[in-house]
Amino acid sequence: MTATKYPFQLRLHGETVAEIEVNGLVFPEHKAFEVLKSLLQKFSYVILHLSETASLHRSMEEAFDELPSPEKVFIVVPRDEQMPFKTYTVRRFTDFASAMLRTRSEGVIAGVVKQIVALPSMRTPAFRLLHMLKDPDIAFSKIEEVLIKEDHLADRMLKIANGANFARRTPFENLKGVVQFLGIEGIRQILIEEVFSILGRVFVNQIDKLTHMRRCSVLAAHIGKLLGAEQRLFWKMRSAGLMHDIGSLALFFHNGSDYSRAQARRKAQNLKVCDAEMQVFGITHQELGEALAREINIPEYLLPAIGSHHDANLPDDDLLLLSVLIANGYLNSQIEQVSFTPYEQYLPVFARARAENTAMKPVSSVPAAPKIADLGDDPDAVSESPAQDEIFSSPNINFYLKEELGKIMMSGFRFADF
Repeated sequence: MTATKYPFQLRLHGETVAEIEVNGLVFPEHKAFEVLKSLLQKFSYVILHLSETASLHRSMEEAFDELPSPEKVFIVVPRDEQMPFKTYTVRRFTDFASAMLRTRSEGVIAGVVKQIVALPSMRTPAFRLLHMLKDPDIAFSKIEEVLIKEDHLADRMLKIANGANFARRTPFENLKGVVQFLGIEGIRQILIEEVFSILGRVFVNQIDKLTHMRRCSVLAAHIGKLLGAEQRLFWKMRSAGLMHDIGSLALFFHNGSDYSRAQARRKAQNLKVCDAEMQVFGITHQELGEALAREINIPEYLLPAIGSHHDANLPDDDLLLLSVLIANGYLNSQIEQVSFTPYEQYLPVFARARAENTAMKPVSSVPAAPKIADLGDDPDAVSESPAQDEIFSSPNINFYLKEELGKIMMSGFRFADF
């Protein structure tokens, strides 16, 4: 098709990708958009490629939302002014080569997930129970039917329930008692702990990353404690920190040498981790992690923490996601000395939430942190301890996280202990 007869050009790239390059203003009634909707029925991906003279009308935002398969549409937009709105329905790229790389990468994600899920360790009763728990109305009797046949899993779950993470003074005698005290959500959290243990056996050669994930879990949960979070949110923060980097485990499993190359590139060029991964793999650990999490039935509320913990400009109403971003950012910047996602901008969100929680109920006391103000040339100088409402200020939050991490280190932390 030529631009003389139609206001676009159609190009086919193999049997799975169609490209529509357009000129002028594109609106829902544009011939190119009509062709795009038709091509979605025949091709795995359709790339809408804006030329230098093209732009999208604002009405296209709603039009994209109404597409039957928006995940199959990629938009190439060289300049911001060519697209006067943001959309999370379809994915945007600044150049055609990146969009094409992404079409190939989608197959990589599906292939890696399929490879991992096919492992014998990933087809155990714990994963089957997580699938069952997707039903919000499930009765414990249904879970019990599985556990009666799986003594080992039942014993493991009871051991986790009686561990330090659930802080139960009187040990549970059976899982029915767990449900009576913690509810079905408690069973789900226990299962996530068990799934992490399974991942630890599958990816046993990645001890550093597994340790990072456990530390992030502890710190995210500590943020919940400082916040005065209610118990269910506290559990979820711990689980989110625990599972946030399963995509990194999967990327290393897929190709360890390329994963190491991406990490070396990140350090040498001071790149963001996802940028380095995109350059080497064409995908990021966030995308792969979210796809894997969906496949193994990780709860929906944990997916943002898995798939977005390095993103910028996150919504400030998701305390679960933000607790992981802060914990992970602290570990990256203060402990591991690698590039990290800035997290200070979200601290006021937690300060406000803590103030609201404090107004409703007493928040457990926390140790005093040094208030670091203008210290001149003396890096060791500190002033008086801050008031409680200054906990979520920088650098005070770093003090509390460092203190909590120190407790882990002093206790002789080993991944095998968990």
